[in-house]
Amino acid sequence: MASLSDSYPLPSYAAYIWLKGDQVCLSFPGQNGARAHQVQLPLNEAGLKCLVDILKGREQNEVWLARAGAPTKRQVEEDLKKDAQYNAWLKAMRTSQKEKDEATKFLEELGL
Repeated sequence: MASLSDSYPLPSYAAYIWLKGDQVCLSFPGQNGARAHQVQLPLNEAGLKCLVDILKGREQNEVWLARAGAPTKRQVEEDLKKDAQYNAWLKAMRTSQKEKDEATKFLEELGL
């Protein structure tokens, strides 16, 4: 079994990954002077499947923007639209106008 030090330096297709609440964040370094970009995936089965597909694409040198290894936010959202759990999460994240008005009123009462 190879040790971690055997794999340095990192391969050119490496990406940064971290958790942020209930999301997996994935940042892709820019290629040939292009800017880096980032996508977020839900921390659920569909999001993790999408993450693995992206990482497989990166390993196959599909690292250019909008390709399998570096999809855009819109491409990720299109992939996840079929997932009921993701859609329920999106619905829960939406704030109604009534909720916004209540929050504004509350902040005004606090003098903010």
